[in-house]
Amino acid sequence: MRRGSGEFTVTETFEPPYFSEQGVALARGVFRKHFTGILTGTSQAQVLRILTPVEGTSAYVGLEWFTGTLNAKAGALALIHSTVLTGGVQTQRIGIVPESGTDGLAGLSGSMTITDRGDRHTYALTYHLP
Repeated sequence: MRRGSGEFTVTETFEPPYFSEQGVALARGVFRKHFTGILTGTSQAQVLRILTPVEGTSAYVGLEWFTGTLNAKAGALALIHSTVLTGGVQTQRIGIVPESGTDGLAGLSGSMTITDRGDRHTYALTYHLP
């Protein structure tokens, strides 16, 4: 397995909640990202987010499509997200969808972690590319 890292900028757009009951709301959104570092390119993620009435507690799931390069190999890939925030502490699982890599990224597998420091977002990628 190889490792690499970098930064990204993100723009989040959420629709008004389409479900709300007893302080719990469910909303759809889009994340648009621009990556630098080991990954260079752009992505778009479709997400579902649930907000609870407890401050610092929420969750989202999403599917993301990245287009660009990984170590100068061009292609595209899909990521799957599952993130839970409990009491302000984030637990996340972000994986590369098996067999989703195209062109120079065909056969890519692995996972990603994201660190959100407010206005600065970084990622760490652990991967295998045949």
